[in-house]
Amino acid sequence: MTEQSNPATILVVDDEPKMEPMFKLRFRKKIAAEEFHFVFALSAKEALVTLEQNPAIDIVLLDINMPGMDGLTLLPKLIALDDTLRVVMVSAYGDMKNIRRAMNLGAFDFVTKPIDFSDLETTINAVECDLVIIGTPIDLNRVVNIQKPSVRVTYELQEIGSPNLNTVLKPFTG
Repeated sequence: MTEQSNPATILVVDDEPKMEPMFKLRFRKKIAAEEFHFVFALSAKEALVTLEQNPAIDIVLLDINMPGMDGLTLLPKLIALDDTLRVVMVSAYGDMKNIRRAMNLGAFDFVTKPIDFSDLETTINAVECDLVIIGTPIDLNRVVNIQKPSVRVTYELQEIGSPNLNTVLKPFTG
């Protein structure tokens, strides 16, 4: 299988304008190395337009509390546009009701504000692994360099290219 060199394209949807410079500063090395490419939207409406104009978006970091349409209302609309899209919900309120609702609506994960950027990077890496499994062209060398056993299994699955993941997983699960 030919390896791709596409960076993960991440749409950050948050009504706080300070989020864009904060993300660009925190992930400046990943951006410079072309591992991550960020796109920003300040509203749900802007996010829908951005997603329609940029089908290369792989991951959405979606704030729950926004004026107009909130993140929990936007989430199913995003997934309806692209069912391979992975959405990570972001909220200052980590209550179980919002977490359960987001997960039931199709969110991949949930992170709380203030954002722990190390945790967020781990979450983004987990999303990339999931995208590799479903066949989205993410740079496999970059993903496999994350030192986690689950990533090595993901790399083996992609390298073998088997349509039957259960068969491929048997040697790895014992």
